[in-house]
Amino acid sequence: MNADALQPEPLPDGGPAGPPEPEPRFAHEEKDSRYALYLGDDLVSTLEYRDDGATVAFTATFTEPAFRGNGYAAELTDRAVTVLEERGDRSVRAVCPFVVDWFELHPERRGILASA
Repeated sequence: MNADALQPEPLPDGGPAGPPEPEPRFAHEEKDSRYALYLGDDLVSTLEYRDDGATVAFTATFTEPAFRGNGYAAELTDRAVTVLEERGDRSVRAVCPFVVDWFELHPERRGILASA
């Protein structure tokens, strides 16, 4: 085997590639009324909600500053909406401006939105 094949790919600045990024881990943290996204042990992003038994109001998203600009809040919103779509027993009210914008960008997912 060629020894070069075992070397990490160089970064654009010429340095060695670091370890691969872990896959984001999605969690529903019911006691905190939030969905969360983690990279390893690091909390990356949260989506807070209120659930009245019929409607889940997404009230706030937050991404840790060090992780902003990587699409984590959008991934978290997508996964949370998917969970609720699969459950089929709740509608969603988009209260958080980020979530409102997310649904604007994903009109195919608006079927879960509660009527105003």
